[in-house]
Amino acid sequence: MILPSGLVSAVTGAVVALAVGLMAPDAPRGGGGADRAAPVPVSHEKSHPREDPPPKPPTKKKRDSAQLPEREERSGELVVLGRLDDVDRALPVVDAIGGRVLRSSALGGLKLAMVVIDPGSYSSRADLRARFARAGIDVATDSASEYRTAAQGRDYAQGLIGLPVPRSCPLSREVRVGVIDGPTDLEDLRDAGIAVESQTVLGQGAEPAETDHATAIIKLIAASRPGENEGVAPGVMVYAANAFAREGDATVMKLENMIKALDWLVLRRVELVNLSFAGPSNAVMARAIEATARQGIILVAATGNDGAPVVAYPAADPHVISVTAVDARKRLYRSANTGDEVDFAAPGVDLTVPGDPSGRYRSGTSFAAAIVSGVVARELARGPASREAIEATLARRAEDLGAPGHDGEFGWGLIRAGGC
Repeated sequence: MILPSGLVSAVTGAVVALAVGLMAPDAPRGGGGADRAAPVPVSHEKSHPREDPPPKPPTKKKRDSAQLPEREERSGELVVLGRLDDVDRALPVVDAIGGRVLRSSALGGLKLAMVVIDPGSYSSRADLRARFARAGIDVATDSASEYRTAAQGRDYAQGLIGLPVPRSCPLSREVRVGVIDGPTDLEDLRDAGIAVESQTVLGQGAEPAETDHATAIIKLIAASRPGENEGVAPGVMVYAANAFAREGDATVMKLENMIKALDWLVLRRVELVNLSFAGPSNAVMARAIEATARQGIILVAATGNDGAPVVAYPAADPHVISVTAVDARKRLYRSANTGDEVDFAAPGVDLTVPGDPSGRYRSGTSFAAAIVSGVVARELARGPASREAIEATLARRAEDLGAPGHDGEFGWGLIRAGGC
């Protein structure tokens, strides 16, 4: 059993095209739905003045997947991700256990191939992984997980992170920012002065989610109407990947769609990706995130809104900047997940969104992640830098909250933009 010839040729062609492009000179635990609870004081409200810069942020520890509880998946589908030759070699193993390929994708941007399989009556992921390992097949295999937006405002965010209010503070150069979320209201975004290109990765027949969440996230990052409430990084170019669909009363993103969205953003040569969603740890997603980070792309994600002592995925991944939320008084959002993987805190409680005529207040780590994505875009506009270098800069600049130094509630503390 081998990959369809169309997939083989598509992957090969896409990888060659990408390689040529790179040589050119220009180159949730589940995050739940809306959070409605009001913020409450926490034990560490007081800011601690920092006399010396903190050490370089520690390498984020990757949790054993057994430590991160997973929701029961509604189907028995598994996702297999790896290099084309490894995925091709994995398919006879799938065939031998009585499984079948449901869908396949060529991921030229990530230089990987992906298949979604029905393992039939064979239910042991661990044993299937062991079979692949014994055969020397280097693929990631995991459940076809689903992820949910990490969301639930007052106009205080820019002042809290040190940007001038209300004076415009545009970037010194255009930065290419990717956003993986639901569909967007493109007319509304363009009215807000945002340059945006969108692409759906949903399968045929999928019902798109509402536009509200994704549109708000992008506005917080990029709204650009001088004299009005602006985003943190006006002047970025946004690439919006629509990966969320409605299933009954829920809005969810399938793992395979998240990976297709990452692949599209890599091909669009983005420098930064905002991931305002949360869910269970997943080996296949980890492989895709690693492939994205290996190309120098910075990823920012929300810690999740379960109030749990564990950071949700993908924020818990060591290649991702993990963001929690605080209110206008610098108190931790009561529903925010906590854990050693938290990197920074940002405004994310009772926020107003630039240009939102409804005047709604928004709360959630989703929105805090968007604020940090804007700050990271500002750093990238000052010159190319690695995730590690940007994290170290932001850690030195952060306002320490809670216990002195890095802690599991606020990370290095409240993010600071460093002015225009």
